[in-house]
This record gives sequence, C-alpha cells and structure tokens, in this order.
Amino acid sequence: PDKRVPAIEHEGQMLAESVAITLYLCDLFADKGLAPQPGDAQRGAYLTWMAWYAAEFEPAMFAAFTGELDASPLKQRSYDAVIHRIESALAKGPYMLGDTYSAADFLIASALAFGRHAFPASEAIDAYIERCTRPALVRGQSLDEASGIQRAAA
Repeated sequence: PDKRVPAIEHEGQMLAESVAITLYLCDLFADKGLAPQPGDAQRGAYLTWMAWYAAEFEPAMFAAFTGELDASPLKQRSYDAVIHRIESALAKGPYMLGDTYSAADFLIASALAFGRHAFPASEAIDAYIERCTRPALVRGQSLDEASGIQRAAA
C-alpha cells in the first residue's frame, strides 16, 4: 500500500510489514509449528518478541546504519538495550523462546544477518544466525541475489 516491500497479496488481502506478514502466514499455516498457538504457554513471549522486533530492534538497527547513534544518547541507550536483550535471551537458550525455533527467530536472525555490521562482534549472535539459517532462507536469499536485490554492505 505504501509502494514499499515487504508486501504480499493472498486471496485478495494485501498485507504489508514484516511482522504482519509473518503473523498472518504463521496463523494460516499453523501446522508448520513456527508460532505458539493461542492457549500455548509460550504465546505471550512469542508475541512480545514479534512486537519488540518492530518497536525496538528495527529502529536500533537503522539508527546504527545511519550513524544516528552517535548523535543521540537516547538512541544509543535503546541500541545498547537491544544488544543486551538479544544476548540475555541467547544465554538462556539457543532461540528467543528457549529451545524452540519460531518465526520470531526468523525475523530477528535474518535481520541480524542482513545488518550484521550494525552490531558488535559477538560469538553468541554469530552462532545464533548460523543456527537460524534454514534451507528455505538460503533459497530465498538466492532468489533475491538473482533478481538484483542487495544485502546491506559490510
């Protein structure tokens, strides 16, 4: 609708924004197990990670991309909080929901990989990205490269 990606059309429904698309597809294909379903004890944590991705993670990553962190102590504090939250979660388990890979990991790890240079060196983050690199993600990245879509420069 805003002439930007990501956007998909499914059965006459236009969806935009990574989180909305991911939530929609996880509900549509619930049998794939990428999201805890309503009533599951992990559902609240999953939804929190999804909202956190859009509200905290992406703004911090893009502030780092554009150099805005240097100009704003508030943005730097938010950025530091993002790093702390990721590393704290990874200290407790291999994925954001502990032992369970979810669509939250897909969003967070793929964005970390895309903008790896925007974040400090971290063995935990590098190992997380590697754990979350699924064959479907690799195929998607290959399609992007074949169509000329570039990843963020290192």
